[in-house]
Amino acid sequence: MTHPQPNPTRLFFAGMLIFALTGIIPIGFGLAVPVFAQTFGLTEADAGTIMTAHGAGAVLSVLASILGLRGLTARLSLTVFGLGLIAIWLGPTWPAKLLATFVMGTGHGLVAVVFNRRFLHEFGDKGPGMVGLINASYAAGAILGPFVILGLGGNVALVFGLAGFLALGMVAVVQPAVQRSVVPPLAGLVTRRWAILAFATLAAAIEVGTTGFGPAALIAQGWTNTQAASLLSGFFVAFLIGRASLYWLVKVLTSPTLFLLGMSGAALSLGYAALVGPATGFVVAGCFIGIGFPALFVWVSGLLGDDNRVSAAILGASLAGAALSPLILRPTLLEFGVGSAFAVLAVLALAASVLTAFIQIIGVLPKTPVK
Repeated sequence: MTHPQPNPTRLFFAGMLIFALTGIIPIGFGLAVPVFAQTFGLTEADAGTIMTAHGAGAVLSVLASILGLRGLTARLSLTVFGLGLIAIWLGPTWPAKLLATFVMGTGHGLVAVVFNRRFLHEFGDKGPGMVGLINASYAAGAILGPFVILGLGGNVALVFGLAGFLALGMVAVVQPAVQRSVVPPLAGLVTRRWAILAFATLAAAIEVGTTGFGPAALIAQGWTNTQAASLLSGFFVAFLIGRASLYWLVKVLTSPTLFLLGMSGAALSLGYAALVGPATGFVVAGCFIGIGFPALFVWVSGLLGDDNRVSAAILGASLAGAALSPLILRPTLLEFGVGSAFAVLAVLALAASVLTAFIQIIGVLPKTPVK
């Protein structure tokens, strides 16, 4: 018996909503840390381990996907994500909240792997643009998150709980993907093309470094905390614009060209921030950095082939970049101060641009995907 084709409208609705919810998570963590510290008598450093628990869960689910563990579906990802969020809301003790956050992080990682891949492959020719659109939804959630939390009286735990119920509601909406009859062994997928994953690590390091150290760099150069926060909001608005624009840009530019555009634009914007106008350069950089990951995801998926483990590998490389970013930047920031962050990030983005242009010009990577 053949598996019925999933309804793209239902996939679109579920994916856009769930990615908007995942965009609220980082904002929620930022506000939850001081609340949980006060509630459970912790230091803010100890309460911050909730983010470590989330990251550990995400890494676990990505590794499981890379290894090809069966049954990692959209419905499972939504169920685990939703139950984890509700458990964070209801958890009566600190260990219970940490465990719930680990579960939620596991679901979050699966959501990212499954929905990015399904949007790319189940929307046909529109797939590359749809990847940009679903990731734009994440940015929209990050922008709207503070207003949602404030609208509910600052009750972050309740926001997590409501998000969990919404995620569980999407289980009935999204339909299973068409199952592949033959899944090639992982060893057969690994070729020299996998070196392209280094770009995912580098792009993530630039994105996390810019959002993590950009406001601090502005404050070090004389901006107030309030001004820096406002400029960070401006960065994410530009970030959203960049990602949403991919829906149209993919119709006229190839994914490697778009990644090159994103990295070179980021290099110029961050260089401008370092040398001329920190505020303007920082905000404009958001537009180009927003282009980076979706364009790279489409590019790498085309090179490495149609396999769920490829999606997981891209996200795993990105997680590595996010984790390594502070370590990459630390020596320079210690030597020259946090105000040098824009210059260092501009150099990293320039390196990504040059390498991207180089491998395209000399044709190191074949243009056809692995079958």
